[in-house]
Amino acid sequence: MLITLLLNLLGFALLALSQSHHRERVYGQNSTPARVHPRQRAIGFIAIFLGLGTSIASQGASFGTLLWVLLMSASAFAVALTLTWHPRWLRGSRIFMASGDALAPDTLPTGSTRLPQ
Repeated sequence: MLITLLLNLLGFALLALSQSHHRERVYGQNSTPARVHPRQRAIGFIAIFLGLGTSIASQGASFGTLLWVLLMSASAFAVALTLTWHPRWLRGSRIFMASGDALAPDTLPTGSTRLPQ
């Protein structure tokens, strides 16, 4: 059940951050290139449906599907509240973005610096 919840949270966070308005609130302006967003959405949907698979595997088809739907609603609500009150808490989801371009120096949020190499 916990894995299902975490996969749903990750999926909804990635779906939300594929929208420019939410992405700017979390990372600052021009934080990721536009070509990353379709892949990010795909990874978000995959995470949500993997949650369905884990829920069905652990609870059976009928209750697992019901549990997945309930956890999906709770996850969407949690991501919505996080985006409203503490949007920067979603910065950790950047490691799950589909491209290494997401961490390129020109896409860092304003005020961020890279460590010298």
